[in-house]
Amino acid sequence: MEATDAIHRRNHLFFNLVFILFFTSALLYVLISKDTLTCYYKSNYGLDCPTCGFTRDFKSILNFQTTHLINPQSLQYFYILSSFFIARLLISLILLFKFRYRPVLIVDLIFIFAFIVSIALIYFKMIFQTVI
Repeated sequence: MEATDAIHRRNHLFFNLVFILFFTSALLYVLISKDTLTCYYKSNYGLDCPTCGFTRDFKSILNFQTTHLINPQSLQYFYILSSFFIARLLISLILLFKFRYRPVLIVDLIFIFAFIVSIALIYFKMIFQTVI
C-alpha cells in the first residue's frame, strides 16, 4: 500500500510541478512580450468574445495598473488563477512532507472542483451579459 501511495504522490507532485512551470512561463511571457495577441473572433467576425482583452489586462495587472482594464472580468479570472497557482504550491509542499496521501488528494480534488466551478460561473455570467 505504501509503495502505491509513493507512486501516486510522485505523480501528483510531477503534475503540480508541470502546472507551476507552465503557469509561471505563461505569466513571464505575458509580462515580457512586446506582442499583443489578436482575438480570432474580433479579427474574423468583428465581434468581441467574452474573454477579449484578457492578455492585455493580465499584463496590466502584473504591472500593478488595474485602473483601465479592458474586460471587467479579467481581475476575477486573475484572482482565481492565482489562487489555483498558490494551491498547487501548497499541495506540492504538503506532498513533499510525507503526509498521508489520501487526505491530501481529497483536499486537492476539492480545490480543483472549486476552481472549475468558479471559472465556469464567471464564464457563463460573461456570456449571458453579452447576449442580453
